[in-house]
Amino acid sequence: MTERFSATKEHILARATELFMEKGYGATTVNEILLASDIAKGTFYHHFSSKEDLLSEVADRIKEKFMSILDSVAADPGLCADEKFALIGKGIADVEETHWIHRELHQGDVEPALLFNVLRQSFEEALPKYAMIMEQGMEDGTVRTPYPFTASILLLILNIISLHMDDGSIHELTHFRKALLRYTDDSIQKED
Repeated sequence: MTERFSATKEHILARATELFMEKGYGATTVNEILLASDIAKGTFYHHFSSKEDLLSEVADRIKEKFMSILDSVAADPGLCADEKFALIGKGIADVEETHWIHRELHQGDVEPALLFNVLRQSFEEALPKYAMIMEQGMEDGTVRTPYPFTASILLLILNIISLHMDDGSIHELTHFRKALLRYTDDSIQKED
């Protein structure tokens, strides 16, 4: 892939992301993307087979932002597991595109199959990292659960659910995450 090809594709992705965030995916037309990108229709279709294909690449880039947050927090040796899970949730909530995703989920303009695919890929990539953080928490004593893998799945699902919640409810999600870890801790003490 040439440098110019990559630069053009990046430019289209950036302009399309801006339009999607401003107007919504369903309300944004290919013609508006062409105008904002200052390109011809042929150029657009040289890089993307459809508007849906473009959205898929935009979603992949957002997912990479989320994974970058997860990677950097997971690698921080100065944080306990609970702090890591809290920072991951906050980091995802702070990504500019998260608010757009929240809006799109409520409007229902995105093809369900595409949304499912993106969520599935995100889940598959993130779960091993969540499990690693959970194991760290068990080793350092900040997490106690007989089912660390299940707890990892539940915490990851909570962060995915947070994409569908309004800002006020995300605070409640933090309390739920802490209660989940406390519940698993209490259940261990009762079994001992």
